[in-house]
Amino acid sequence: MVVPPAQIQRLCAYLPRLAYCTTVAVFIWLIAGYHLPGQAFTALLILGDRAEAHAIPQLRNEQPYVYPESYGYDGQYYVQLAMQPNLKDPALQQAVDNLPFRARRILVSWISWALAGGDPGRALHIYSLFNVFCWLALAALLLRWFPPDGWSNYLRWAGVLFSFGLCYSIRGALLDGPSLLAIASVIALWESDRPWLAAVALGLAGLVRETNIVAAVVFLPICSSDWRKWRQAVLLGAVAVAPLALWGAYLIHLFGLQGQAGSGGFGWPFVEYVHSWQTVLANWCAFDSNVYEKNNLFTLLSLTAQAAFIACWFRPKDHWWRLGAVLLVLMAMLGEGVWQGYPISAARVLLPLILVFNVLIPRGVKWLPLLLLGNLTVLCSLPVFNLTIQVERSFVFTGLAKVQPATLAIAPVWTVAFDVNWDAPQQSRWQYWRWSRGNARMSIVNPLPHAVMAEIRFGLQSRDSRTVTLSQGERQLWTGACSQQLQPVRLGPVRLEPGATVWRFQVDPLTPNRAYEGEYGVTFSLRDLEIELLGPAAAPAPLPAPGS
Repeated sequence: MVVPPAQIQRLCAYLPRLAYCTTVAVFIWLIAGYHLPGQAFTALLILGDRAEAHAIPQLRNEQPYVYPESYGYDGQYYVQLAMQPNLKDPALQQAVDNLPFRARRILVSWISWALAGGDPGRALHIYSLFNVFCWLALAALLLRWFPPDGWSNYLRWAGVLFSFGLCYSIRGALLDGPSLLAIASVIALWESDRPWLAAVALGLAGLVRETNIVAAVVFLPICSSDWRKWRQAVLLGAVAVAPLALWGAYLIHLFGLQGQAGSGGFGWPFVEYVHSWQTVLANWCAFDSNVYEKNNLFTLLSLTAQAAFIACWFRPKDHWWRLGAVLLVLMAMLGEGVWQGYPISAARVLLPLILVFNVLIPRGVKWLPLLLLGNLTVLCSLPVFNLTIQVERSFVFTGLAKVQPATLAIAPVWTVAFDVNWDAPQQSRWQYWRWSRGNARMSIVNPLPHAVMAEIRFGLQSRDSRTVTLSQGERQLWTGACSQQLQPVRLGPVRLEPGATVWRFQVDPLTPNRAYEGEYGVTFSLRDLEIELLGPAAAPAPLPAPGS
């Protein structure tokens, strides 16, 4: 059967639209994985147990999800301002690490509090999902510049929505996602010939993040000698700056000048940018790279490609280019607190740059390599949504019906015991695991009065290269390399005698990796442990009689 060319054309035109819809569906599915019974989407806040002790009573009373052995992240401070926006409350002074600085970015907290009708519990849940609502609104607004009429527009649309900075803002309930939506809204209003609404919107955007004010550059009538246009630009700028100026004056009156600036936010031009490149490249050259350094490298490559294009694509009359140019100045002045560590905060602070880049870069096959390079952080964005929570156990038994009589009213309980050298069990959407802090023991407990044959499967993974040896008594069961790549292990059939079968994991080198796994350090992780019971074991052959 031959398909008519007209139908093929219609199908090809329909596929990009399907890709847009599928992308939104995938995003909703990723976010749905964060819903926890009784705690809703509070895992998005990254509330650490070491910060929870100082949290305001309203937050503790709601019992949100708390990450163990963690100091948490910035979203845990802004949600408390949403639950209690009264800055004179003494509890906020103890709960928020730098209250004058956090309070300057108050608008999202105010909106969450207002939508909740002043109820702290509802404000907690509204703020937790605020970035999600902004992502959906931004996905719709971006259709203004990237309509679903081809794959080139889809790459740009998806590149913005799944950029690392935006995804990390959603993952941590931060303010960068709402900031990007605010700036995109300002430009959409400006292009719709609604300058005063654009100025008001920019004034509100300044209360989401103060650096958003740089978008006032779009109001400038570059290359125009009409003094009336310049007067309007000045008045528009005054309207945009006024809310932040008035709110900043109130905060200075309330707290004084101390704490008004964030730590390490600005520095000498390009010094910390170059230092960040040196750090990442040094780790790669020393073969000490890991998933974190890979993400930082992709972020630096992407930002550099965006900056290089905008610097070379000189179009001062274009309001998009003017916004990109002022963002390049901001990029040059960012300090150590923005360029160092993981994740590089520049991916979030400079988030509007990726929108400017995708709007300005020309269509055409010859621009495709640069387009892909500028959107490279998409490759490290999806793992950001990999939720990790503590669970009760990190093992699974299968084949139970093969080893126990069906007449038993209560099935025997098969368990695995871990010694004190194992951390608490954890799981994500796709895996479950335990980290070991060194040599460790694991016991498989057979509750039956007879031996059982089993096949045992698991994976081993480490942040760096190690050798792991598994032994039972004096007998070595398995030895092999353990690295960032998951090492699958399959053993069996294995005889499990009644009671505990003790396995010993020995690791070399024994030195814990403290770089990314907390102050205590870990060596390797045991992942997806599955024990399949094959059936009762045959009785061992009797020993030959003496003299036979």
